[in-house]
Amino acid sequence: MTYLYGESMPRKQSSCLIAPIGDQFLSGCKESLVATAKDLEANDIITKVIGIQNVCVQPFHGLGAMRNQAILNALQNQADYLLIVDNDIRLSDPTAIRALIASSKEIIVPWFDQRALAQPGIWHKIQSPMPAPNQGLIELQWIAVNCILIATSIFRFVDPRLFTDPMITNEEGYIFDYLRFKGVRLWQDTGVFVEMLRPPTRLWEVMLGGRNPNPVPEEYATSGKVTISGLPRMEMP
Repeated sequence: MTYLYGESMPRKQSSCLIAPIGDQFLSGCKESLVATAKDLEANDIITKVIGIQNVCVQPFHGLGAMRNQAILNALQNQADYLLIVDNDIRLSDPTAIRALIASSKEIIVPWFDQRALAQPGIWHKIQSPMPAPNQGLIELQWIAVNCILIATSIFRFVDPRLFTDPMITNEEGYIFDYLRFKGVRLWQDTGVFVEMLRPPTRLWEVMLGGRNPNPVPEEYATSGKVTISGLPRMEMP
C-alpha cells in the first residue's frame, strides 16, 4: 500500500483511491482501511489512501465539500474507483471492497451491520429499500453516504461536485435522483458487510435533539427479515 500525495497513479489494471472522511477514527476503523488497501494491492489493484481532513466550521456544515474534494483527488490521480468511507465505518472483512469492485457497478455500497450501535431492536433507516442481508445485488433508491464505491468513469457526464451541503433534509434523495437522471443506478451488495459504529446524524435528528425519528421497527431485526446468524462473527468495540 502506498500513501501518496500529489503524484499520478501508474497505469496497471484497475486502481482505487480510498478517501477516509474526517480525522477522529473510531475503534479499529483506520486499521481496517490499512488491511483493505493491502488486500487490494495484493490483488493487483493499485491503491492510494488520501484522507480528507475535517474542514467543517460547524458540525456537518461542509461535509459535502469534503466528499467533493475526494472526487477531485480521485480524478487528479486517474483512479478507476473511489471509495468514500466515513471515520465511523469499520471494514471488518478486508476483501469487502474488492468484492464491490468485482460487481462492475458504477455506484455500489455494502450492507451495513448496525449491531454495534448499542440500541437493541432499533435499526436506523439509512436507505430505501432496506433489504435483509445475503439477498444478492439490490437496486436502491437512496442511501446515507457512509461507505460508497464510485466508478470515476461516471464523471465524464456527471458533475464532480456531486455532493450538496448536508444541511438539507433530503440530501440523499436529491443526490441519487440526480444520478438516476444521468443514467447511473445505485446498487447494494447485501452479501458484503461493513460495521456502522455510530448512528447516522441527519438534519432532522439534530433538530429533534438526537432522537431517531424514523427507526426501523424492531421486527426488522428480530422477525427473520434480518438474520443475525447470517452475518459473520464480529468483535464489538
